[in-house]
Amino acid sequence: MESMIQTHHDKDFVVRRPGNRKGNPWVILCFSNDCMIQTEGGMQTAHAGDCFFNSPDFIEYHYTPEDFEEGFINDWMHVQSDTLEALLRHLGLPVNTLIQTRHPEIMRSAMQKIQNEKRNQFPYSGEYIHNLVENIVIKIARTAMEANFGGSRKYEEELLCLRQELQSHLDRPWTIRDMSDMVGLSSSRLSVLYKKRFNLSPNEDLIQMRIDKSKLLLLSTNLKLQHISQLCGFKNEYYFSRIFKERENVTPGAYRKWE
Repeated sequence: MESMIQTHHDKDFVVRRPGNRKGNPWVILCFSNDCMIQTEGGMQTAHAGDCFFNSPDFIEYHYTPEDFEEGFINDWMHVQSDTLEALLRHLGLPVNTLIQTRHPEIMRSAMQKIQNEKRNQFPYSGEYIHNLVENIVIKIARTAMEANFGGSRKYEEELLCLRQELQSHLDRPWTIRDMSDMVGLSSSRLSVLYKKRFNLSPNEDLIQMRIDKSKLLLLSTNLKLQHISQLCGFKNEYYFSRIFKERENVTPGAYRKWE
């Protein structure tokens, strides 16, 4: 693994590496000032605090903007990993796309520890470095989520309380109006903020909560499907069975038998 912290590049320096070359590593970047970079959406300007996961099969191409007198500055890591792609997918982080964190230093603490491990070759350094890389990725995901939530942080507590209320009272016939009244927002505003915070719309999240509870009841009780559907807030057994099969690719009855 190669890595450099706060790398100052000459104004004319250009990074250009073809994609699809055997042995290409993942490249994790975080910029300290503006830089032009090739993304899935074309050439874009990265700003301070923007991070980027360059996949092995995608061209690596970035350089200093023409109107800048000094070269771009970034932290970067070359990572050979068979698990990074799965972790990015799990966290909902896009590849070859700029990710706004607003924190240019976000990778540095962990990178310093990685460099120290490489210098000293402590026992289990490989495993420790692997965990540090994963911590960097998770920190970027968490910080990006907070950055994207933007100036609406004042509704954080209300949204968390709403979600807890949904989980505690799944049997209620919730409507988006009920939810928006609870947090004092319009239905449209609630839908936008809720999805930014939890990556699901209020209704999608509610359905998934109901499905999760129904799975628990199917496996831990002998309750009839009609009773389970009522406890989980589905309007009837037939609707419950249809939604369950759409989500789980198996009927509730079959799920109970197979598990």
